[in-house]
Amino acid sequence: MGDLKIRKTLMDQLEVTNIETIHSRILAWIFRLPDIYKNKTELLGKLFDLQNLNEQKNFQAYTEKSNIDLWIETNKYIFIIENKLKSSEFPGQTKKYRKDIKNPKDKKLYFGFLTLIKEYPKDPVWKVISYGKLLNALTNFYQQNSAGNYRGV
Repeated sequence: MGDLKIRKTLMDQLEVTNIETIHSRILAWIFRLPDIYKNKTELLGKLFDLQNLNEQKNFQAYTEKSNIDLWIETNKYIFIIENKLKSSEFPGQTKKYRKDIKNPKDKKLYFGFLTLIKEYPKDPVWKVISYGKLLNALTNFYQQNSAGNYRGV
């Protein structure tokens, strides 16, 4: 094969690159990292196009909570992400999810529609987040956390 090198990620090797629950669980793991990992707030700000989002603490992240792919909760906000890797929205899905969300703490809610295929949610309240945007935000998060004493991300 000569100089041709094919790089495969761990997800390629495990043959799970097309399984959206795996992607959601990895994102939940990132947001569950201890608060010593800086810029989780900035990561959310980049995904949701939020400027001047005050530094958040007490991150909690869940997958498949109330059928939501990814639920990220901080001291002030709840970020809801519907992950569409290679599938489309089911009829009325985003409207139903938004209506069914229980927010007993009256936190500010943000809705994100993570999509690989540039699909738009039927409910316009949901912010479209491309996988390309996610890649850029995660790359920045990794670089900032691996530059100092925050090794191991």
